[in-house]
Amino acid sequence: MSTLDDIVTVQITLESPTVSALGFGTPMIVAHAPFSGVHTYDSGTALADMVSDGFATSSRAYKLASALLSADIKVVQLKVGSRPSAAWQQVTHVTPSPVANTTVYSLNVNGTAVSFTSDGTATLAEICTGLQTAISAVTGVTATTDSLKVVVTTMATNAVVKVNAPSNVKIEDKTADAGIVADLTALAALDDDFYGFVIDSPSELEMIAAAGWAETQVKIFAAHLSGSRPGDASDTTDNASAMHTTAYKNTFAIYHSDQTQCPDAAWLGVMMPKDPSFGGSWIFKSLGGVTGEKLSGSFITGLRSKRVNTYENKGGTYVTLGAYMFGPRFIDQTTLVHELTARIQERGWLALQNDLPYSDASGDALVGEVLSELQIRVTRGSLLANPAPVCTHPLVSSISSVDKAARHFPDINFSAHTSGGVHSVTITGKLIV
Repeated sequence: MSTLDDIVTVQITLESPTVSALGFGTPMIVAHAPFSGVHTYDSGTALADMVSDGFATSSRAYKLASALLSADIKVVQLKVGSRPSAAWQQVTHVTPSPVANTTVYSLNVNGTAVSFTSDGTATLAEICTGLQTAISAVTGVTATTDSLKVVVTTMATNAVVKVNAPSNVKIEDKTADAGIVADLTALAALDDDFYGFVIDSPSELEMIAAAGWAETQVKIFAAHLSGSRPGDASDTTDNASAMHTTAYKNTFAIYHSDQTQCPDAAWLGVMMPKDPSFGGSWIFKSLGGVTGEKLSGSFITGLRSKRVNTYENKGGTYVTLGAYMFGPRFIDQTTLVHELTARIQERGWLALQNDLPYSDASGDALVGEVLSELQIRVTRGSLLANPAPVCTHPLVSSISSVDKAARHFPDINFSAHTSGGVHSVTITGKLIV
């Protein structure tokens, strides 16, 4: 999205205790497509129009779009940005662990259940060879082994298959980064008017790269993590840990062991029609088309330790839990900061076009614009009325000659308290006989 950063600088930090608006309601699917550039689709006809453009209904882009549009209240439009990079192939490492005698090692590959039972003198090589033979019989994938693991590779390019297993078979994505940052940069140069985005690849390397790119933008990235390592609290070198350690404030991830499902896109589809200025937590949301799965308590604890969100059964309904960015924010806090920054920039830009003289009265006018924008969020509930937002500016007489010579009015500062949302509650009472 084009910005006014070089003219109106707004910096908002989140502390605990007419100009065209940026496209906060528009998501983009970054995927390999049968066209070049960016296509915009109206939500009512998007899926049919994508088929007309050459997308197969089995394509990853189509499935992501379907998930985005599964919400009752839909985004007005979505965009598909065609990745100019080379095609990718999904690569998954399958590692039996622990090695045990007369034990069944089973997994699901591309919808087919496969298994191998170890003998009375089991070795890792033996189990890997047995699983490699079983997986090789599955349509759509190839399997090789180096006696330490089985490498499962999709035959088709730009295609995602399901590879998941019980706890005695470890699953890890090893899909290469085909060039996601270059793709995102090129697409943003063509059409920057989008906010949330998902990518077509299951590659965790691409997720890390895309998260790094999102951190330099006024955008949020929704990632879908799978495999065994994200939920292992003792594993601090996996990709979920890497994004958590880096504390990305513009990226969130949701876990689902089935790589073919699209909880990342479905969650964007539920929340992006909502105006961020009203606040609105991302927690407790049901996701259309996403199958619930039961995760162990220890696995959920591991995910939570890395700020990975989950889709769990609560009160008989599967809902999103966590609502975290990888950094120390909830998702709605990041979207509020982004939206408020853009709105204040736009107000400042309009004010500057009125030929403001370098005076205290102009400082008062700029402060008034900021307070007016903050008051809108007080009315909408995302900022608190008490304590009320405050905004100040320095007296012109105290501003340095350097700033005056550059015609720059510095240090218009404001503070306001976010209302946040209630994610849990404790109720204590007593009954008296």
